[in-house]
Amino acid sequence: MEFKPNFKGSAKMLVPMILNSPREDLNLISKAVNQRMKQLTELETKSFNKRDRVFFDYQGETIRGTVIRVNKKTITLRSDNDVEWRVSPKFLELEH
Repeated sequence: MEFKPNFKGSAKMLVPMILNSPREDLNLISKAVNQRMKQLTELETKSFNKRDRVFFDYQGETIRGTVIRVNKKTITLRSDNDVEWRVSPKFLELEH
């Protein structure tokens, strides 16, 4: 199965280079991507504070709750029906 990306911008130029790179280069690229993903997660996490009201979708249902702890990679919240959840910040939205 051939990988046929539909990217825009810089990714459009990078993908062909990646697809033709040797393993050694791919290992370095992988480390750089993982480092950037970690940075983005940490930035997303910092946008939430204890006691924030948040919501996210889970299996077609909207879960609403209050942030009780901001961890390095996840946000811990207690839902309105008293269930504790650990959720990646990329899935959470602040209630307005």
